[in-house]
Amino acid sequence: VGRPPFFGLGLRGLLRTCVLRYHYGYRYGPLGAKLPASGPLAVLLKLLTRPLRRRAALVFGPGPLPPAVEGGRALDVGCGSGVWLLKMQALGWQVEGVEVSPTACAAARAAGLTVHQAQLADARLPADSFDVVRIWHTLEHVPDPALVLREAARLLKPGGTLLIGVPNAGGWMARLFGSYWFDLDVPRHLWHFTERDLRRLVAGAGLQVVRVGYGFYGAYSLLWSLRYCWEERAGYTAEGRSAFERGRLWVRDARIAAPLRVLLRLAERSNHLELTAVLPERP
Repeated sequence: VGRPPFFGLGLRGLLRTCVLRYHYGYRYGPLGAKLPASGPLAVLLKLLTRPLRRRAALVFGPGPLPPAVEGGRALDVGCGSGVWLLKMQALGWQVEGVEVSPTACAAARAAGLTVHQAQLADARLPADSFDVVRIWHTLEHVPDPALVLREAARLLKPGGTLLIGVPNAGGWMARLFGSYWFDLDVPRHLWHFTERDLRRLVAGAGLQVVRVGYGFYGAYSLLWSLRYCWEERAGYTAEGRSAFERGRLWVRDARIAAPLRVLLRLAERSNHLELTAVLPERP
């Protein structure tokens, strides 16, 4: 007797597969390919997993997960070693990346990914060629954010989706900690955006904002902003610590951060902006 398609998935894997199928349109894994698209069972599973529909993005994130597109093409700007691209590839996307770091490019290419070592405008990619363009915690690092967004709009197919993630300079942590704010990160961060700033830039590129949300990084930012305040008053800096000790602090902070996330989700609104926009269809 053959094993059922959900054998070995566990409850978490089963729920993830159902969320991806009924809320994002992905036929993920052996079970996802067998789940019905309609009918009483489909309606029931969609209803039962509705409270979890935002959670699937955490498995493949960070950030919002785009809905499935048949034969869809996705571009990650500032893709690093290609972690997000590999996850999207596993969901059936054709993927490419743009990255300026030669080390990160080499790692991504070693994983079999197509990655262009260049700034986005210098990559000379064809227009109307991607269903999704992702610019995740990259926009704050580039010399000309408006140029990057215009280029992203050029690369998107009509109706395509742009995903942006940046630190929120208008959040309460930025206002509270000022120069001690962890995500200030000068000089690596050349720009700091409020929601209003980001909306204006996106609209200027000819895109329509459809959603603004907030990320899950606030706990780390809070802990490290507090640490910067304390260390200056104590007379030493985090840079003076050994790499090993800094690593231990990150592990400890991860344990503290987990319960903090629940409170920060309610209170911060927040430290990291997640914006989704679309390129309007042509008349």
